[in-house]
Amino acid sequence: MKNLKKQEALNASLNGNNGVIFFAYNNEQIDYIRLAILAASAVKKHMKNNQTCLITDKSSLDWNSKSTTSKVLDKAFDHIITEEPEHKSNIRKFYDSPWTTFECQFENWNKNDVIKLTPFDKTLMLDVDFLVNNNFLDIIFKLDETLMLYTDAITLRNEPPFHTLERRLHKKGIPMLWSTAIYFDKNDEVVQLFFELWGHIKDNWDFYRYLYGFSTKIYRTDFAVSIATHMLNGFVENTLVKPLPDNPMKYVEPKDDIQDVLSDGIRCLSHKPDEEWQHIFVNSKNENLHIMNKKAIDRNWDKLMRLYE
Repeated sequence: MKNLKKQEALNASLNGNNGVIFFAYNNEQIDYIRLAILAASAVKKHMKNNQTCLITDKSSLDWNSKSTTSKVLDKAFDHIITEEPEHKSNIRKFYDSPWTTFECQFENWNKNDVIKLTPFDKTLMLDVDFLVNNNFLDIIFKLDETLMLYTDAITLRNEPPFHTLERRLHKKGIPMLWSTAIYFDKNDEVVQLFFELWGHIKDNWDFYRYLYGFSTKIYRTDFAVSIATHMLNGFVENTLVKPLPDNPMKYVEPKDDIQDVLSDGIRCLSHKPDEEWQHIFVNSKNENLHIMNKKAIDRNWDKLMRLYE
């Protein structure tokens, strides 16, 4: 494995090299590296473009030696980049079912630096709670597009998002795009401008919260990329940033749960947003899934790892 630091990462690119990259910074509640290992294992099983890179910090790596093993880490990742994040308070409320919540720090301030850190020319950046269960995303590396992400999402019930902030930045605001999965060619000038805009928006977050009229104070990369795309398109409807091939993104809501892991898929328990005591079982097979309930992933980590062996 190549254990790369920031400056070394800038020199690690290989011409024509494709890969998938994950950011993972542990907090007191969630072992993000453990989730990243699972997500990378899913990529290794289902995608041909399966070189993987982990961006994390030293303290998270030190903890990983207690939660898994170096052998498991080495198998999951071809590159590891140690990058200390910008430490700013970003306390987020997490759900684990409709009735359980917890709050903790969410480190996402440096995701826009991925264009500088990636060891690949063409990169698919995935959140660690996104599980690849087919090979659809392989096609993006053969397309002429240089920047793609999810522009829409649907729930386990195949319904559009229930909450306004999962569709628009506010009721009458611009459409929300998803930073869960972003494909980019780092050598493209438009892509470079997109990431520069993303960084600018992050550095002036309070101003853009006011300008675009949303109430949440936490820094959300979904909102940042939505604003960056809006600016990149001259403040009109998006035409430059294309949707990923399996758009809309299927997602497991934070109040949903994983009921079991089957030999050929994942069985989830889906709540009804307007009547949260009502649940249905949904069997997901061969679908890429953004599982937003991170505690549910952790509870089923061993079973899910066997699914990706």
